[in-house]
Amino acid sequence: RWIQGIMLKHNIEPFKDTDKLAFGASFGLPPGRVGRTDWSNGYKALEDACQGVLFPHDKQVYHSLGGFKEAANEPWCQFTVRRVSA
Repeated sequence: RWIQGIMLKHNIEPFKDTDKLAFGASFGLPPGRVGRTDWSNGYKALEDACQGVLFPHDKQVYHSLGGFKEAANEPWCQFTVRRVSA
C-alpha cells in the first residue's frame, strides 16, 4: 500500500500492460547486516510489491537496472522503473 501512497502523492500513473519496463533497486542496511543479506530476495520483493500497483505484471520487466548496496544508519531502499523504448 505504501507504493500506492507514493504514486498518489506525486500524481504517478501506472504503466500500461503493453509497456516494456526496466526495473532497478538499491538498498542501505545497518553495518554488520550488509554482507549477510540476500540482495536478490529484497530485489524480487520490491518487484513483486510493484506488481498490480505500478505495473500490471512483472513479465513486463525486460531489463534489470544496476543497483547498489551500502552501509547506512537506518535501513532504506530505492527503486526505479523506466519504460523501455520499442
